[in-house]
Amino acid sequence: FRNVTEVQTCALPICPDLVAVNGTLARTALERAGYPRRELADVEALMYLSARTAGATPRAAGRPLRLLVTTDFMPEATARQIALLADALVRGGTPVEVTVKPHWRQHLPPLPPGARVVDGGRDLADLLGDADVLYASTITSASLDAVLAGLDVVQCLDPGSFDLGPLRGDPRVTTVRSGAELAAVLARLADAARTRAGTTDGAASLLHLDPAIPRWRALVAGHVA
Repeated sequence: FRNVTEVQTCALPICPDLVAVNGTLARTALERAGYPRRELADVEALMYLSARTAGATPRAAGRPLRLLVTTDFMPEATARQIALLADALVRGGTPVEVTVKPHWRQHLPPLPPGARVVDGGRDLADLLGDADVLYASTITSASLDAVLAGLDVVQCLDPGSFDLGPLRGDPRVTTVRSGAELAAVLARLADAARTRAGTTDGAASLLHLDPAIPRWRALVAGHVA
């Protein structure tokens, strides 16, 4: 704006009558931010309806921990994420099988020896079923996909950024700040994964996933003349 008068004559933004929220996760976030509850309408998470039947394949006895790495669109965040992983693997103690799914718009930094790289354009859901743990940054929604598929999630916190992950504070998500912390977490998860099978029990606590979409039907029916 060129002057104060122009600001004062600008029309106020028009707020929606309702905001559709696809589950407890979104509703809680908005309510904590002070959004009026009466203006929130619960609907099904259409993108994640298949999560009701998805699940990770249990790790066979004696196999290394299967770590799926999804990199970030920010090169600095990815560089730090891979550096922590390389440090953790050098510390040893936990056999880890690393698969890297790069972000489609950036190049990868040097990877730890033995890491397998897959096409960055592949659907994440195709890879989650063959993993035990997802290792990602704190500014990606991939953590939600992983938890819905029954995986544990480890997030690398970049000191130059904020923790913007959708599951911040969720017990299934662990945040690490160093290679030593990552090594310790991988060792713990490797022991837990020996008996843990893929599960989607937590999906209903995050999203509305009824395939009949009754909430959407009621919302549309109530607002169509």
